[in-house]
Order: sequence, then structure tokens, then C-alpha cells
Amino acid sequence: MADYTPDEGKEKVEQTSDTITREEPDEIRHVKEASPKSERVEIKSYVAILKADPLYPQVSTIVHWRDPIKSGLLFGIFNFFYFLITFGEYSFLTLVNYLLLALLCVCFVYVNYVVLRASWFQGKRVENPLKDRFKGAHFHISKGAVDQHVQTLVDLINTTIDNLRDAYYVSDNILTLKVAASFYALAVLGKWFNDSTLIYLGVLALFVWPRLYEEKQKEIDHFYGIALVEAKKYYQLAYSKIPPNVQQKLAFLKEKAQ
Repeated sequence: MADYTPDEGKEKVEQTSDTITREEPDEIRHVKEASPKSERVEIKSYVAILKADPLYPQVSTIVHWRDPIKSGLLFGIFNFFYFLITFGEYSFLTLVNYLLLALLCVCFVYVNYVVLRASWFQGKRVENPLKDRFKGAHFHISKGAVDQHVQTLVDLINTTIDNLRDAYYVSDNILTLKVAASFYALAVLGKWFNDSTLIYLGVLALFVWPRLYEEKQKEIDHFYGIALVEAKKYYQLAYSKIPPNVQQKLAFLKEKAQ
């Protein structure tokens, strides 16, 4: 039988104490990670996500018509596309390939005209004019730019998922009703218009609304405030018609009626 000394017992107690002391922070950390507060993630707004994208200043310049020539040109091309697709019975694939083919023909004629004219009439050899003109241009997409745009897309998708999750969980009844109303409105719009018309209306609003709101912000905010007051008035009237015993069960509606 081995001899037991008090010093050995003291060392074992100190080792056990040290082990317990080291394990406590890990347990506390695991509890904190599992708590609901740590899982709660703040939902970003769509506007904040879009403004964080590197392309936002350029897009803002176009939709706010800071450069009328560029904005007007893009708006005209878009309307021309829509006219050909809707009334010219072109498919989007056919239209895009015809335009690319036309651009290719123009480049072919231009390059050969410049080279042959210099060779036959001026007796000298010239380089490809398009290569010389776009010598300093960069046509490749950088990985950093792609990562930034992908991050914007991921944030938009995750924000949408978070909103839909809260709506389907019915964590906020008002949010669920708003999402339901949005689904119904989109379903009605889809019944009234085809896909190409909906896309056209969306892009048309993108070109018209930002500039219009910027110029008429005071008037728009004024009428929007009047509309909110009238809507709240009718909401309070409808809420007052609900029996008191039912109002107690629908307490979440009371805050909106006040």
C-alpha cells in the first residue's frame, strides 16, 4: 500500500480547484450563446442595404436624372425594348441577339474600312482602331467587386427571409396583416398585367418616382400626412364598432386605434 502524505492531498485539491475554475467560464459562455438574446439579429432595412452597395452612387445619378443625357438615353432604350417585345412580337432572347449581331456587323465594317482605306489609299499600315481606342479599358470583372455585389444580394435575401419568418411566426400581428395585404395586392397585379408589363411599370417607377419625390417632397409629404390622418380616423371608427369583449381579445389593435 502506497504512503499518502498531506502534501500530495493538497496538490490534488489544488488541481481539482483549478479544473473547476477553468471550466466555469466555458459553461457560462455556452449558456450565453444558447440564450434567445444572442440569437436575436437586427433586421436591416432595404434602403440601407442598397446604399451600402458600390453601385448605388451611379444608379442614384441615373434615376435622379443628375446626368439628363445618360438617363434619357437609358430610358429611351428601355422603352424601345419594351415596344419591340410587346408590339413587335420579339422575344427577349431574339431581341438581344439581333442587337448583338447588329453591333458585331458595325464593328466588322468599321475596322475593315479603316484598315483597308489606310492600306489602299494612304499606303500605310495601321493597327486595329478599336484596340487602339479602348487600350486602357478594363473589361474584366474583379473578384472584389463581385464579392461586394454578392454581399448586397445576400443581405437583401436574408432581410426578406427574416421578414417572412416573422410574418409566418405571427410574432407581430400587424406585420403579418401587412404581408398578407402585400401578397394579395401582388396577386391582383399579376392577374391584371403580364410579366413584361409589370417589369416595365417597375422600371418606369424607378425612373420617375425618385426625381418626382425629390422635386415635390413637401407636397407629397403633406398629402401623405393627410392620408394617414384620414386612414387613422376610419380605423378608429371601425375599431369603435367592435364589441368591448372582443376588443379585449384583440388588444394588439388598440395601439393602432389610439
